[in-house]
Amino acid sequence: MSNAANILIVDDSLHELLVVRALLEKGGYQVKVADSPSEAQGTISNMGSQNFDFVLSDFLMPGMTGLELAEWIREKDPTLMCGIMSAFLDRAVLIERIKSRIGYLVEKPIAKMELYKIVEDGVAETRRIRGGLPKN
Repeated sequence: MSNAANILIVDDSLHELLVVRALLEKGGYQVKVADSPSEAQGTISNMGSQNFDFVLSDFLMPGMTGLELAEWIREKDPTLMCGIMSAFLDRAVLIERIKSRIGYLVEKPIAKMELYKIVEDGVAETRRIRGGLPKN
């Protein structure tokens, strides 16, 4: 990457946060973590959504799902792409994903190359939209 992308990871599992953060930092990304959707909302509100290039959130968390968080983010900043990671992918999740227009979904345990691909694609889409470039 020419300039390091800023990624926000949201997961209520400390282990998952540490693993995903380490993988992304090793891949050259700048990473912030939040252990709850409310912390992520606070981080985005305080730092500004324009300071992030992609948000990757767990699906099942106390208080709010990752899809609900992604919908909140989309309302606040429709240019910021979000991805959902879950160990419990099923038809209902895919339907909700489509309804929420979430384009990035990864199954846990996360394979390193799959994680890099999803984050790279999400960052590229955020930057494309923010730059006003047409979709390929």
